[in-house]
Amino acid sequence: MENLFKKQLVQIFEQANNFINDYNKKAMQEGFLPLSKQAVRIAGQVAMLLSDLPFSVASTTDIDCVQQPQYEVFTKLDELFLDQGLHLEKDSKLIWMPPDTVYHVLCDLPYMHVEYADHRDVMRSKERFNREKDKKLIETYRVFFPDYTKRKT
Repeated sequence: MENLFKKQLVQIFEQANNFINDYNKKAMQEGFLPLSKQAVRIAGQVAMLLSDLPFSVASTTDIDCVQQPQYEVFTKLDELFLDQGLHLEKDSKLIWMPPDTVYHVLCDLPYMHVEYADHRDVMRSKERFNREKDKKLIETYRVFFPDYTKRKT
């Protein structure tokens, strides 16, 4: 099944990539510092939605990023996400992911490198906090992935 949400996010990051390209052209002409390639790491419910899981996952409007881009790009991304009814979480320091989290590439563009956390690691994070809103997801996940805490080597 095609993941339309994944396509939507890639399009948003492509627009951000174009923004950086335009910003850097202007920077070269006007003599200010260009933006470097930005790295974004997506976690939380959005990472679950980006994964190919054998069950449905509740949608969310919050984009949790454990690694956020520079201010100018963050502001542009937030605007692009808001246009799509989404919200870029501003408190990335509050997001905890296991230190050995595996990330998968969503897109690698000239100015944007975007990854999302492996669903197993997202679940390890959700279990650590054990919030009421995640209990049903944790329960369902355990049915389909009873050994998910065991990392493959």
